[in-house]
Amino acid sequence: MPAGLLAGHRYCNSVSDSFKSYGGSAVRRRISIFIWYIGADIALAVSCRRGDAQEIVFRSRNVPVIAWNLTVSRVLCPSALHIRVLSSDRFSGRIRLLPSVQAVGRYHAGTMESESEKSQNRQPQDIGPAVVVPAYHQSLLNYLKKDEAELWQWFSSHCVRTEGAETVRLELLKTAYRIGRDTAAELYSLVDVAVDGMGLSCPVTVYQAQNATGLNASLAWLPHEAHVVFHGPVQESLTNDELLALLVHELAHHELLSIQDSEFLIVEQILTAMIADAAADNPHDRTLRNYHLYTELHCDRRALQVTDSLESCVSMLVKMETGLKDVSGAAYIEQANEVLATGPTSSDGVTHPEMFIRAKALQLWRDEPTHSGRTLQSFVEGPLALRHMDLLRQRRVTELTMTFLQRYLRHEWLQTDLVMGHAKRFFGDFCPPDTDTDATALNTSLSECDAQLRSYFCYLLLDFVTCDADLEEAPLAAAILFVQKVGMADQFRVLVRKELKLSKRLLQKVEKDAAKIVRQAEKEFV
Repeated sequence: MPAGLLAGHRYCNSVSDSFKSYGGSAVRRRISIFIWYIGADIALAVSCRRGDAQEIVFRSRNVPVIAWNLTVSRVLCPSALHIRVLSSDRFSGRIRLLPSVQAVGRYHAGTMESESEKSQNRQPQDIGPAVVVPAYHQSLLNYLKKDEAELWQWFSSHCVRTEGAETVRLELLKTAYRIGRDTAAELYSLVDVAVDGMGLSCPVTVYQAQNATGLNASLAWLPHEAHVVFHGPVQESLTNDELLALLVHELAHHELLSIQDSEFLIVEQILTAMIADAAADNPHDRTLRNYHLYTELHCDRRALQVTDSLESCVSMLVKMETGLKDVSGAAYIEQANEVLATGPTSSDGVTHPEMFIRAKALQLWRDEPTHSGRTLQSFVEGPLALRHMDLLRQRRVTELTMTFLQRYLRHEWLQTDLVMGHAKRFFGDFCPPDTDTDATALNTSLSECDAQLRSYFCYLLLDFVTCDADLEEAPLAAAILFVQKVGMADQFRVLVRKELKLSKRLLQKVEKDAAKIVRQAEKEFV
């Protein structure tokens, strides 16, 4: 064994003693450390499991510092360890343990384990719950990158991340009291539990806002640091479990804006710029609104993941909304279920969903995590409605319109120059499908539409029924057969009588002979 590596083993032994003396029962994670040096460099590798402690301070009383140049092996543990030298003749360091650190080797019985030994001996990593990005957020991110590529490129290259950081800090100091760790040890112990449970590595500072009466909490986001602001008597009103849930909720905002190279920060900046534009329309406002509501539900979910206490998360929400000091989370969940038992409900909120929706969402995530998505979508977005479409649903209706027209115009005899020319006014690249498409999926999508949107599809169909007069009554017969398959026969019938001024008797005759008329058209017009 090389002399340097052997010395590293001895160094590891002395450090391990300090680990034990510092950690004790407060450190409920399995920690292994392997230190070696080559020349003037020291490298560390750490494997750890989740626990309460965020920092382990270690000192070697017997081994002098080899050199001032200390390096972390970032290939093995990228961004996982932060070390500093505190004296020139004694080595003192500080390791910040992240739940995401992977096992890269253990010092065991004076030798480094082989890869096969590591695979046999390694225990599952007990890390904090992984971030599950809301499906809406990911879909919106993909939409902006693809459909608004130039806009995305501009904002991603001009994303405001570090600019104005000092202004934010100064504003916090002007408007709030900064709570220090030395005066609020219990509060910051909860902060550390939240940070550890979420797997965050950023420093967190807590403030108490001035002149605040009602209960609230907010987050001031800055790159690589989180600032949580309490409004009103939050600490006095919440239990420790509830306060932990609140801290995780607020830190989840920071987490969401920081992950994936801050892509969701860019999403927010784009949406904010969109609604500030004079050309903005309802879909832009609706998109930002949905984004806010899904974000709040996501942060609630993170609180549930870390605390594993549905009642604490719900009682925290109730206290923050009502100002009461004694509430029952279980009782409020029953109340929320009573509200939702009256029928389908969607949120009227602009930035936050109603409290009963948030409570029910938490219950669904605990009891039915794999089947909660569709219910939560109905809570936030409601039915597919013409007047309440966001950018994603606007695209969905566009795609649905294409499928609708392709399904109706699948008959070759309907594909005249006039009819196809009209279709290309909707879609420049329109072409009928190569094969006959199944109407089942289309039927399901149309059934989710509200009455106004279904009326839009009926008028769209009527446009093509009357487009080419040379086809006589055949397009109407084909349309009747079509709407019967997709579940819009009654609404289309009313529209035809109103717009085409057909008598009830004549329309009934066409409906009765529709299949026969279409067969005749296939012979006559092809």
